[in-house]
Amino acid sequence: MPSTMDSRKRVIIDTDIGDDIDDALALFLALKSPELMVLGVTTVFKNTYRRAQIVSSLLRGAGHPDIPVIPGAGRPLANRNVYGAAIAFDEPPHQFLEEMNGEAVAADQTAAEFIIETILRSEHPVTLITLGALTNIALALRVKPEIKTGIEKIVVMGGAYGMNVSEYNFSCDPEAARVVFEAGVKIIAVGLDVTFQCLLSEEQTAQIRASSDPTAQLVMRMREYWQSPHIYLHDPLAVAVAYCEDLVKLERRKIDIETQGQYTRGMSINLSGMNWHQEPGESDIWVCTEVDSRRFVEMYVQRVLQRP
Repeated sequence: MPSTMDSRKRVIIDTDIGDDIDDALALFLALKSPELMVLGVTTVFKNTYRRAQIVSSLLRGAGHPDIPVIPGAGRPLANRNVYGAAIAFDEPPHQFLEEMNGEAVAADQTAAEFIIETILRSEHPVTLITLGALTNIALALRVKPEIKTGIEKIVVMGGAYGMNVSEYNFSCDPEAARVVFEAGVKIIAVGLDVTFQCLLSEEQTAQIRASSDPTAQLVMRMREYWQSPHIYLHDPLAVAVAYCEDLVKLERRKIDIETQGQYTRGMSINLSGMNWHQEPGESDIWVCTEVDSRRFVEMYVQRVLQRP
């Protein structure tokens, strides 16, 4: 057990790992970051049991089989379509490998229950790092709103705050995103505006691929099922910002999530902008508007390549 003087940030990571490779890369960074104590990993959206098996495999390979892994909500609060297409709720993640079939996953509680229980029993404030739809977090806040006092902040990879686009994580469950953004908890919103600036070069990708670290090797095998030649560090940036806020420039804003539009459901709307003119005042939402992308990407590669 860590001492009461342990200064590491207590974090729960909530992820839709298994589709885009950046979730796995984010978990890899979290495990390599001495600033963090990962209290648990929860999975969200569609086949969350298979997602949990992916997490379990990564944790075991990284020497952290003790970190709890809990499958969460596979279905959004109300959403049944994303970008006009019906959600295939039972679809296994693209990066689920046959070798992960035997991974045991606890099923004695829901992700929301785990989040509530962990926050309430923690002697330290807990930071939530969300890398997918916000369904699990919204359910936890709805069931037990008093957990807000035990949450230091929620670092959300989601939204787009200077782009006219409905970002995927929010589009998967717009209603959940609105619940979380209205909860009165400090939110650091890491949007596509900044994450698209964080791209691994071919040389950096080759360095990770050449690593003898078993986690790096597993992530690179998973990456073969990610149908893109590019690796953007969307989710890893959210992990890094959880303990290194000076990587980004933050601006306090009032943000709402569109839930009605046919083409704009899930879009993050800046109410402090030129159309709505609402002063941010004491808003709990801090939006990343700039990122030191070179410093972050170099830090990422250095960290995941370092040996224990």
